[in-house]
Amino acid sequence: MVELAKRKQLNLENLYLVGIECYGVVKARGKNREIYIFPEEMEIDGELKPLDEAILSPNCRRCEYPLPTMADVSYRLEQNGRTFAIANTEKGRKILSAANIPVEEGPQPDVTRVKERSAGYQEREFGKLRQMERRERLNYWLSQFDKCIKCYGCRDSCPLCYCEDCYLKPERLLVPGEVVPPGTLFHITRLIHVGDSCLNCGQCEAACPMEIPISKLYHALYKELSSIFGYESGLDVNVLPPVSTITEEDRTKTGVDLD
Repeated sequence: MVELAKRKQLNLENLYLVGIECYGVVKARGKNREIYIFPEEMEIDGELKPLDEAILSPNCRRCEYPLPTMADVSYRLEQNGRTFAIANTEKGRKILSAANIPVEEGPQPDVTRVKERSAGYQEREFGKLRQMERRERLNYWLSQFDKCIKCYGCRDSCPLCYCEDCYLKPERLLVPGEVVPPGTLFHITRLIHVGDSCLNCGQCEAACPMEIPISKLYHALYKELSSIFGYESGLDVNVLPPVSTITEEDRTKTGVDLD
C-alpha cells in the first residue's frame, strides 16, 4: 500500500492499514494442519516445537520486517492464542477506540534475533550469487528463465504491478507472443520495473508453476540498490523509489531531457 501510494495509485488518507505480525509462512503439508510460526518456536496442530527454518518459504527466511510498524494498526499473536492490537499511528488509535478494542501499551517485541537470522540467510544466499563470475551468474539466470511458460503468474501476483497497459502484452511488441519460453526481455522488463521497490513478499515465486526462484533475483537486486541509495521500500510514503521515480529536481538538471 505504501509503495502504491508513492505511485499515485491510492490515497493512504482514505485507508486504514491493518497488519499482522508475521514470522514466516510454510507450504501446506497435509490436510487440516494448523501451523503457527513465532520468533523462536512453531506450533503444529497445537504442539509447540523449536522452530525449523527449513520449512519456511525462502523469502520468509530473508525477511527483515516481521513487525508491520508501517500500518496504522498491527496485531500480535502469542503462543497461548491471545491477540493484541497495537496502534502505530494516531489514526490507528482512533479506529481501535471507535471499535472498543483495547490498545496494547509498552515496547514492541525484540526482533533482533530474527533480523540477525535474516541477514545471515541473505548473506549465504546472495553470497553464492556474488561469488559467481559474471558469465556464470548470467548463465544461471538464463537457465532459470528457460523454464518459463509465460503464464504471467509472477506479474499478476505482484502487488507492485498495476499498469493496465502492460509492456509484457504481446500487442506491445516488446516481447513476441506465442513464444515459450519468452525472450529474456520478459523477465528483465519486470525486474527493471519493480526491482528498486521489491518487498520480498515472495508472491511471484509462490505463483510460479515452474518454481523459478524469481523472488531471490528481485530481492538480490533490491538489496544492492538499497545499499547504494539507502532506500527501504514499503516504510515511508514520503521517500520515493530511487530508480523508477523522476523528481521535479531531476527535470531541471542541465543536459537532461525527460519530456
